[in-house]
Amino acid sequence: LRVSHLDSSQMNIARGLSLPPRPGKRVASIAIPVGLEFVLILGLGLVNQIVVGGLGDTAVAAVGFANALNLIPMFALNAIGLAAGVVVARAYGGGHRHLVNTSTSSAIVLAVSLALIISIPFVLFPDSILRFAGASETVTGAGSLYLALILVSLPAVTVGQVLGGVLRSVDHPRSPMVATIISVVVNTPLAIIFVYGWGPIPAFGGVGAGIATLVSHIVKAVILLFQTYWLFDIADWHLPSSAKNWMRILTPILTLALPLALTSLAWTSGNFFYNVVVQQLGDGPLAAVQVVSAVAPVFIVGSLGLSTVAPPESQLFFNVS
Repeated sequence: LRVSHLDSSQMNIARGLSLPPRPGKRVASIAIPVGLEFVLILGLGLVNQIVVGGLGDTAVAAVGFANALNLIPMFALNAIGLAAGVVVARAYGGGHRHLVNTSTSSAIVLAVSLALIISIPFVLFPDSILRFAGASETVTGAGSLYLALILVSLPAVTVGQVLGGVLRSVDHPRSPMVATIISVVVNTPLAIIFVYGWGPIPAFGGVGAGIATLVSHIVKAVILLFQTYWLFDIADWHLPSSAKNWMRILTPILTLALPLALTSLAWTSGNFFYNVVVQQLGDGPLAAVQVVSAVAPVFIVGSLGLSTVAPPESQLFFNVS
């Protein structure tokens, strides 16, 4: 073995022979910020539900139905961010700056490309998609433009997912949380202003919540780009130079991402079809279910932070080669 800046205790940790000092504190330092971030991400949808609550059952049902539909591609594409985090952790731990650069940039290009492809039909035909999904005519009328707007933000969401995974993997778990907090702070007053109007700004109704969501996702993506490429200098923008290199970089990312994406698809699709069934009872019952569905996951997804502990800790292993 070639050892780079590791003492005997670190080598034992890398080989799995002992735990790092105060492992509970180490796990908490990564898992708690990430768990809070996931809670805040779902909190964006909850804020929109609360804000549009004053518009009536149909508006609440429409926003919730569109959000449930949006979660399917959003959580599936999040798998690319998780996979990129693992790959970047390996490269970062091994001191391979060029591989960190190409892996990060390639993952962003892949995620944004898929997001654009997925979002196009939702943006062009939101009415048809909502009707096909089982929405009532009133929910379709109130939610089609909102659905189009939140899907327009999908590329920005995927940038945030990839860079969030990268930052967490290089031991900056609080940075994505900070970006998410800022986006929530931005989203809340904007949603109120655009939904109900303020001064010269007219009231857009439920569509206003979609405008606020789009702005907040763009703000978050910009903050994460700033953190990754300038503030912490984690990576430089560098794409693979040939098709062969593209395959070499993307193969491990896709290999890790595919099973995660399929798992997310199964969970989010099942949740969405539950909404489709409830819609048959009317807009009122659907609105009630949407409020509950928006609140309940906020208390569940906090544990997801534990799943992100392994990639940052794997850096130590990859310092032994």
